[in-house]
Amino acid sequence: MTEDNIIYFSKDQPNIDKIDASAVQVLCDIAGRHLDDVVILGSDKESGAIKMMTTQEDVADILFYLEVAKKAILDQGVHDA
Repeated sequence: MTEDNIIYFSKDQPNIDKIDASAVQVLCDIAGRHLDDVVILGSDKESGAIKMMTTQEDVADILFYLEVAKKAILDQGVHDA
């Protein structure tokens, strides 16, 4: 049995509170209620450049979070026999 470390956000999910705000605002609100530290990756509205924002100061921890997320993405749907 594996745990899903990544919550995929979609406006169509019934468990997401429907509020009159952008998806990014809703996602940040949900994260703020459930997480101690965050790493946010996204693209800049104007330039399209990939940007990161984080509450984590330790670069090693940021890389650890990214690697755990990468592993969860790569392992999705794959189970050991």
